[in-house]
Amino acid sequence: MVDLHSHVLFEIDDGAQSIEASVEILKRAIDAKINKMMATPHFSIGDDVDIFLDRRNRRLEALRAALKEQEMDICLKGGAEVYITDEIFNEDKLDKLTMEGSNIMLTEFKYHSLKPETFLDYVDEIQKNGIRVLVAHPERYSYLMANPRLLEALLNREALLQVNAISLFEEGEEGEFARFLVKNELAHVIGSDIHHPGSRRLKAMKKLGESDTAYIVRALNDVPDKIFEGVF
Repeated sequence: MVDLHSHVLFEIDDGAQSIEASVEILKRAIDAKINKMMATPHFSIGDDVDIFLDRRNRRLEALRAALKEQEMDICLKGGAEVYITDEIFNEDKLDKLTMEGSNIMLTEFKYHSLKPETFLDYVDEIQKNGIRVLVAHPERYSYLMANPRLLEALLNREALLQVNAISLFEEGEEGEFARFLVKNELAHVIGSDIHHPGSRRLKAMKKLGESDTAYIVRALNDVPDKIFEGVF
């Protein structure tokens, strides 16, 4: 499997807090049959793109060295989970925050109180710069959940959706919406959004990976692999 949403990098956001924790996450990812992982630390307005990328890349190289030393077979690339607000469009280096080797950006929005027209304006503004939007955990956005026409408009823009695997096993509105998206084959990618070694998120990925349903295979393997390799 290929995991396009992770906070595996140490000491850069609210994910892994040490290189040892990063290595432990990757051990558990390998156990879950994940062989490629995109490291997508949070990027928020106020961060400097070049400083962020320098930190991310140094963490990536240190972690790759640790994996080589321990002979762990998993491929890591760098990306970002970019929090979208009005201010982000003052940044002239957004294209640098796409997933390594691709034009696809993992994006996060306000969970509530965002006007539908503003949400679509954000997507349009990003995509007119030649960047394709991959919406992280759409099951968390109340305005998307409550508005089928907004969901339709988003998909008509050829934006991509990434559902968190753990959401498919949870109760409540988020779980219900995640299952709706998957049942109707509207989510393009299923990812972990892993932050900590003790999380159940990789176990959820592992459980889904046991499915032979063609759509689940596409969302866990085929589509994310094409994005990871820059050929989607």
